[in-house]
Amino acid sequence: MSLEIPEIEGLTRDQVLTLSRARNLDQFRAMIESYRAGVCLFCDPLGPKNVVICARQGWRMWVNPFPEKNTSLHLVMAPVRHVAPDDVIRMLDFSAIGKL
Repeated sequence: MSLEIPEIEGLTRDQVLTLSRARNLDQFRAMIESYRAGVCLFCDPLGPKNVVICARQGWRMWVNPFPEKNTSLHLVMAPVRHVAPDDVIRMLDFSAIGKL
């Protein structure tokens, strides 16, 4: 089965795919703005809405500024280093995630 992904000028295929996970219009707009500015939402510098609450071994965690409905706490965990969709997560990454 082949997935047909629409093209959006100025965005990569991976960026267009991630837009499908936006839960509301504000999040969709923030994602588009970041992508068009050439900014990864998870890389430094983090935006003002992403205040790190814990960091371990090259990974960090913050409260999701666009939480899922009906959650009392929705956290984001992301590595400090940029990880593209096709990159491999290392064993050390799993250790850091466990510590978070």
